[in-house]
Amino acid sequence: MDNVESELKFVFPPEALAAVQAALREDTKEATARRRLVSHYFDTADDYLWRHAVTLRVRQDGQESIQTVKREKPSTLDRDEFEAATEGDAPDLATIRRSPLARFFRKAKVRDHLRRNLDVDVERETSVITLHESELEAALDIGEIRTESRTQRFSELELELKSGERKTLFEFAGALCADAPITLSLISKAERGHLLAKDAWGRAFKGRQPKMTTRMNCAEAFQLVCHACLHDFILNTHALRGDDRVEAVHQGRIALRRLRAALQLFKPIVNDPDYQRLDDELKWIAHVFGEARDLDVFQQDFEAADETGGCPGARQLADRTDAKRDDAHGRVNAAVDSPRLRMLLIDLAAWIEEGSWRADESRWRQPIGRFAGRALKKRLRKFVKSARNLGDLDPEAQHKVRIRAKKLRYMAGFFKSAAKLVSGRKALRSLLERLEQMQNCLGEIHDEQARAEFLLDEARHLPPGADPMIAFAAGRIAQPAVGEDKRLSLALEAYQDVATSDPF
Repeated sequence: MDNVESELKFVFPPEALAAVQAALREDTKEATARRRLVSHYFDTADDYLWRHAVTLRVRQDGQESIQTVKREKPSTLDRDEFEAATEGDAPDLATIRRSPLARFFRKAKVRDHLRRNLDVDVERETSVITLHESELEAALDIGEIRTESRTQRFSELELELKSGERKTLFEFAGALCADAPITLSLISKAERGHLLAKDAWGRAFKGRQPKMTTRMNCAEAFQLVCHACLHDFILNTHALRGDDRVEAVHQGRIALRRLRAALQLFKPIVNDPDYQRLDDELKWIAHVFGEARDLDVFQQDFEAADETGGCPGARQLADRTDAKRDDAHGRVNAAVDSPRLRMLLIDLAAWIEEGSWRADESRWRQPIGRFAGRALKKRLRKFVKSARNLGDLDPEAQHKVRIRAKKLRYMAGFFKSAAKLVSGRKALRSLLERLEQMQNCLGEIHDEQARAEFLLDEARHLPPGADPMIAFAAGRIAQPAVGEDKRLSLALEAYQDVATSDPF
């Protein structure tokens, strides 16, 4: 069977199972079916299929065996899916040769070296929901993922559109999110298992590069970029309570900033009545992550001052600010677990796929290369103009230039995997490097100024009876480091290259 699967996936904590079941029963019209499913996933030793966004699975459902080949699409919602009945628990490559994904299995290294690398064993409850003449299937999965060396329990809910309109799927998902503590997930069982096998699940994840192609129109490119950013953010939320929490906050914040940069780049295409509200909500969660990130950076400086042993009171200062940092991380976790974020994620997914911006096909059907070249060229001109007198700007204005450099770098970076869409590869790489240099140099200057303001505020508001050496340490660490002029000179040097570049 060849089709496009339209599905939303959600995760929830094990203790919320009863609440999720109760919320589903309210809309279920038929009896719930229960069965055990055992799925085996296959790939080569060097993850060839995984690297091409393809998964190969053989699922045993009672006496039946179904082989499925899937491939990701730019959409948050859709995946190419090709199923065929098979026998036993091994792949049947003959049936794959008749599918549109056959090209990924033609190489001998794939045909001859497939191995089972992952097993998923679940107890599934399925129910049918009818809403607005659309039929949905809800699949509640409680089970475990097993790799060669690791096992992990999980709880998921999958909502699949069987017939009808896609907007109905989002409508039902939104109502369910309001009633039960479920959170949208863009992470498949295969990906979770892949990361688990590499001991990378629950660790910070650096953003992936969207794979843009010349065949895409603006809507497809926008969905691809947003999907990548949302995926990166959601994946990093799973590392917020572990040993990697500092880097997870950092990478989660970057994912949110990249997403907001995408919204701004594509604003001429996607600006509609929901645009500003969603951007404001993204700004809210980005601010929560930003507060924690700032304190993480400050704390590293304070602990470094303590480790050198040359700053009396540094240890006490570090202990005091570490408590504030823990509070900030607590606010991050509370925000991630909040109904507000759960609704934001599903609202964003619905808007990205089915927003009213799609009504104007003349805008989003234009080729991405044509739009991106013009949009980035315009952004570059405005940036060059805004930073013209960089050396004479006050600290706040320099900080704004830094933010613009970062946004432009994110925007242009979306096209790094297909540079010919907007420029030559070398020209684009040079621009990105110079923008990063400006961002880093101005960032160090701003961080130093922000740290000094924080420390002086700490010294002014110490509680009665506090060790006076804390104030001493705060004043000492707040002193500017040698080299600000050098950093500004490096930023100005990078700016000159950016101002004379014409990559778009």
